[in-house]
Amino acid sequence: MAKKKTQCDKILKFMETHKNGINGQQAYRVARSMNLPQRIYDLRKRGHEIEDDFVNIKGEDGTVYRVKRYRLVKKEISI
Repeated sequence: MAKKKTQCDKILKFMETHKNGINGQQAYRVARSMNLPQRIYDLRKRGHEIEDDFVNIKGEDGTVYRVKRYRLVKKEISI
């Protein structure tokens, strides 16, 4: 039987494929996670380097909201 993907797995996969990162609304859609900061904490404990910042997004009604965005830091491999 295949192992069920956790919320952390789904969020990490999203961040790997989306260079702009993830915010709380996206985390809910992707992984049904209502506590993104906790999932980010869990991923950081696993050793992933994740940076965060605030961005402004526009809602459907035109209102601008300030939300936190998390991005996976890509490590360059030197030869």
